[in-house]
Amino acid sequence: MTVSGECASCREILCQVHTMVLRALDIAGKRMVTSRLEYKDLPNPTWLRHTHRKIYRSQLDILIRPGDWDLLAAAIPGRPEIIRVADTYVRELLIAGIPHDISYLEAAFEQAGIAP
Repeated sequence: MTVSGECASCREILCQVHTMVLRALDIAGKRMVTSRLEYKDLPNPTWLRHTHRKIYRSQLDILIRPGDWDLLAAAIPGRPEIIRVADTYVRELLIAGIPHDISYLEAAFEQAGIAP
């Protein structure tokens, strides 16, 4: 059963995570230019910059930091498993160089066996 088929509150949480995933990708895109990674002249929007340059696993902790998820933790308290799924999902997008899609996020939750 998909998240959207489970309950209204699950769908609301998925929408909150979706927004925070875009925020994390936006921050990562900005860090691609301002960090030591030396990526210059990347196109906008910032949340798609990872689709234009190869990101290596060794760069992930520069682009995504634990504090990037503080707003999500405040919005959905007591659900660290949701943050773990979101963090893993964003890191996988960065490595794969593919844009975020809410259906991919939903699949990540299903694969993890977690209903938001």
